[in-house]
Amino acid sequence: MSDWEVFSIKYADRNARTRGDSFIFDDNHDVPHEMDYF
Repeated sequence: MSDWEVFSIKYADRNARTRGDSFIFDDNHDVPHEMDYF
């Protein structure tokens, strides 16, 4: 088995998102659901 080394760069984030934006049937639809983009 070979070894891997992974690098990533975070280029954006979105903090104004709620769980209701991401999930259709969610009881906690007003809870923040932050996303990071790599």
